[in-house]
Amino acid sequence: LFGGRLYIPKTIKGWRARTGSPKANEGRLVLFSYDGQLSNRGDTVQLLSPLGAVVSTLSVPANPSALQNFLRITEINYNPAGATPPENTALPGVLAQDFEFLRLTNIGTAPLDLSGCYFADGITFTLPASTTLAAGTSLVVAKRPEAFAARYGTGSGLKVLGGYPDNLSNSGEKITLREPNGETILSFTYSDSWFKSATASDPTDGLGRTLLVSNPAAPYTQWDDSGFWRISGAVNGSPTATTAPSIAWNYETWRRTWFTAAERLLENVSGSAVSPPDGVSQAMRYALGLPRDGLDRAKLPAPRLVTVGPDQFLALSHRRLKTTLDVTYTVETTSDFVTWTPAAATVGAIVDNGDDTETVTFRSALPATPGTSTQHIRLRVTLGP
Repeated sequence: LFGGRLYIPKTIKGWRARTGSPKANEGRLVLFSYDGQLSNRGDTVQLLSPLGAVVSTLSVPANPSALQNFLRITEINYNPAGATPPENTALPGVLAQDFEFLRLTNIGTAPLDLSGCYFADGITFTLPASTTLAAGTSLVVAKRPEAFAARYGTGSGLKVLGGYPDNLSNSGEKITLREPNGETILSFTYSDSWFKSATASDPTDGLGRTLLVSNPAAPYTQWDDSGFWRISGAVNGSPTATTAPSIAWNYETWRRTWFTAAERLLENVSGSAVSPPDGVSQAMRYALGLPRDGLDRAKLPAPRLVTVGPDQFLALSHRRLKTTLDVTYTVETTSDFVTWTPAAATVGAIVDNGDDTETVTFRSALPATPGTSTQHIRLRVTLGP
C-alpha cells in the first residue's frame, strides 16, 4: 500500500479529475468504485469484515448546503379538479392532470441558485440553468404551464416552470428533489388517504383542494409526517399567494395533528364521539379548535346578555374553525328543553383569534324579559361529509 493507504473513489472520472493529492498517476493503490453518496446532512461509514463484524467506523459531520437548509416543497396539487367550461374553451381537451403543480419556496434570507436541481422521484423534471429564487419567494413546477395559466392567471409575477412528461400518482408516492451533485434536498411520501374519513373522500384527492405544509420553516424530516400537512383553504390551492395561505380543516386533519398513528386506529381513543374525563367530546374540541388534552375553559362557549335597541337578548359566543369542510355549527335556544329554535342573528363583529379560529356571537330571537319563562341556549356541532 502506498503510505499504508487504500483509496476507493466513487468514479474513475472523478479520480482522474482531481488536481490535488491524492490524485491519479501517483502510484497509489486504488479500487473503483462504490454506489451511494455521503450526505451533507451527516453520515456514518462502516468498514465490515467478510463475516460482517465492524472493523472501523467513521462519522461524517453535517455540513448541509444552502439548498438543503432553505429550499422546500410547500404545496402539491397531485390530483386536481377537472377543467371548468371556461378552461375547456381556452384549452380544448385539457385534462384534470394537466393542472398538477408543485410549489417550491425559499425560506431563507438570501437568493438560491436552483440551476440543475432535479426530481428523482415523483416527476421527471430538471430546473433549467440560471434558475434563481429570491428569499421568501416561491416558484411553481407545473405539469402543463398553459393549463396553470388558464386556472390561476398570469398577473401575479409568479415564476412558472415546466412541463413534465409524467404525472404525480393520484394515490400517493415518493417525491425526491436533489441538487445537481445528487445530494438530497427533500424526500418524502404523500398519500391520498391522509384526510379521508369513513364517510368522505380526501378533499385533496380530485376534489379541488391541495396539500399544504403547516410550517415551511420546520425541520426537513417533518415532510414525511402526515400530521405536518394540511388541506388548502382555497379551492384549487394558493400557488400565487404571497402570504401564508389559508388552510381548511376536517376531523381527520385534526386527528392527525393530535394523535399518534397507533391511536388513530383506535376509535375508543381518537374517535369523534370519545369524551375525555372533562366531558368535552373530541368532536367539540375539534370544532372549537382545541387540543385533544387539557381544557382552557375560557375558550368554551360562553352565554351572556347583549343589548340590541331597547331590549336585552340571551346570546352565546363561541369559537369556530375559520374554514371547515365537515362541521355545521348551530346555536339554539329553548324554554322547555323540548323544542330548540335556531338563534336569530349574529351580534357584533367576528373576531379573528389568530389560530385558524374565530369567535362569533349569536343571540336569541326573543328578548330576555324579566318575569317571563326562562330561556336556555346551547351550541350544537354536527360532523358530516
